[in-house]
Amino acid sequence: MADVSQNDKVVQRISGDMRRESIRSRGRRDTEGHVSFYPLCCSQRLVLAIIGFLGFLNLYALRVNLSVAMVCMVNYTAIENTNNVSELLMSAADKQREHDCAGNVENSSRASEDGEFVWDKTKQGLILGSFFWGYLVTQIPGGWLSERFGGKRVFGYSMLLTAVATLLIPIGARCSWILLVFLRVVQGLGEGVVFPAMHSVWSHWAPPLQRSMLVGFTYAGGWRRLKQRLRSTV
Repeated sequence: MADVSQNDKVVQRISGDMRRESIRSRGRRDTEGHVSFYPLCCSQRLVLAIIGFLGFLNLYALRVNLSVAMVCMVNYTAIENTNNVSELLMSAADKQREHDCAGNVENSSRASEDGEFVWDKTKQGLILGSFFWGYLVTQIPGGWLSERFGGKRVFGYSMLLTAVATLLIPIGARCSWILLVFLRVVQGLGEGVVFPAMHSVWSHWAPPLQRSMLVGFTYAGGWRRLKQRLRSTV
């Protein structure tokens, strides 16, 4: 097993050297023979940057979708009744959000509908915050896994794990809120390795003069989705 692992490392090192040499051969050289410019148009690096952009767009969508959906999932009227509150006090913003959940935008006189889950503020906080329990755990191991097995594999499998956990959220929510907390932790475990994995990928693929541009464009997918989410909650 040790020989196989050593051979894999040798193959990865050779393939990386060949890839860098291929990039250098297509680059523009200065008067001293040093490569001063690497063509980006129609390159595999550009394709990788676009895939990474879309990946981080999906990453943040999977992270914040429950934060937006919970407004329509929780039965606020039942929560108030269980707390023996005589009348329901709601702000204008809360009324408008429940109005939108009921799908009654045109007729404001129609009563809005509550969600089906009776989760108080404590449970809601645990459900939303449990994501970061798993997210913190896999930050450092994510870098080691990326160097050991390759950043693209870690990135792909982690996104697959997060997507599967997201698909199971409706089932977990109807079974038990504790199961939903577990699924959120699994989401965090999967997304925690994504940033280290992408750092590992660009450390091997990006030329020094284009590294900041490629990394910035890739991570812009996450900030783009975050901006859309903030607009939707205003």
